[in-house]
Amino acid sequence: MRVQNLSYTDIDYYKAVLETAYKRIDIADIFFEVGLNLIKNTGKLGFIAGTQFLFTEYGRKLRSKILNQRIIEIIDLGDQPIFPDALTYTGIFLLERNKSKPFDYVKLDKIPFQSLEEHLSNRKFKPTLIDPEKLSDDSWSIRSESFELLGKLTSDLSEKLVDKAKAVYGILTGSDSIMVIDKLVGPVIENEVTIPIVWPKHIDRWTLYDTTLRVIYPYRKVEGKSLLIEESELKENYPKCYEYLSSNKSRLLERMDSRKNMDETANKWFGLMRFSSFNVIESPKILTPGVSKNNKFCIDMGNNAFIGKGVSGIIPTNINIYYLSSILNSTTIEWFLHQISPIKQGGYYTYSSTFLKEIPIRRISFTTPADRRAALVDEAKALYTQYLDTPAEPASLLDFVGERLAAEPEESDVVHAPSIPP
Repeated sequence: MRVQNLSYTDIDYYKAVLETAYKRIDIADIFFEVGLNLIKNTGKLGFIAGTQFLFTEYGRKLRSKILNQRIIEIIDLGDQPIFPDALTYTGIFLLERNKSKPFDYVKLDKIPFQSLEEHLSNRKFKPTLIDPEKLSDDSWSIRSESFELLGKLTSDLSEKLVDKAKAVYGILTGSDSIMVIDKLVGPVIENEVTIPIVWPKHIDRWTLYDTTLRVIYPYRKVEGKSLLIEESELKENYPKCYEYLSSNKSRLLERMDSRKNMDETANKWFGLMRFSSFNVIESPKILTPGVSKNNKFCIDMGNNAFIGKGVSGIIPTNINIYYLSSILNSTTIEWFLHQISPIKQGGYYTYSSTFLKEIPIRRISFTTPADRRAALVDEAKALYTQYLDTPAEPASLLDFVGERLAAEPEESDVVHAPSIPP
């Protein structure tokens, strides 16, 4: 059972009495706190439970709670069909009410299910020893097959994406069937009160496909912000839009954002639940599906809005957008995200701001004199053009890269230069 099946009264109660009940609640996780509170010192607690809390934002306080106890062992069963009627990601957790110590972690998601019982009974596996001092209440990357490699990626040689760009949320209409229209299908309303909107289906690796969808956006731009226009202005200046929205007013008033209904008395019934801002919409940005099997980052220069529930946005602040998109679409960053992001049914991963902000961006030290760097960059471009003409012969280009990395001092700022779009 999950939060969708809990009443608001139950949710408020759990959050009032339990320290680990945080944000959206998975009621199964509550048993960890209750169990730890019931056992005596040096008492042991064992569960088979979902592993999602190890990575999600709602599991933050539970991660902190069990880090203050002794984790003896975690056996990650991945998507093994432990419960035949449900596809879940489960693990076996053995805890002790004691001081924290290094613990064993093993992942058995690749073992044939028919032989899983034998592996568990006879302990036919070699665990990885995890130091809890290297963990915090942030997402745990312990399922990584190379825990040390992940540490190197996030070392002092790198910055986090949050230091180079801003994660932004998109639009939430509360009723897409009314507020989002297809310009090829209708209904016909004034174009001036709509803006193009991107959905996950429009996004692919490197490519943003044209959208025919437009969201009704009855807002005016004031210093980059979006302010809802008056109902009288909507009625007078955009009569077709007003007539269309008025015919759906009762349904629009039923919309909810969390626990809040639209407020008819404040004359906001025709607005959006979350409307972003013109600053976000009109900024060059990078978009990605919010849930995906693989990295699919693309650049939007077309002043598109994007749906908040399904698409994540990134606005570079002090990094070249082309350089950043190349990093985000790399296999290295795809591997990184797949270590820290919760996996969902069907092998999909969550690409929300919680995990995107942790992406490591390698620091580049500009040690090559500017005039020499410019000359070497021109040489690199020429070699790349030559490579495009004869892709079977990349030796010259690879030799150039190798020479720059082997130079003393290293000329890595030439081959990594963020000022040059791919």
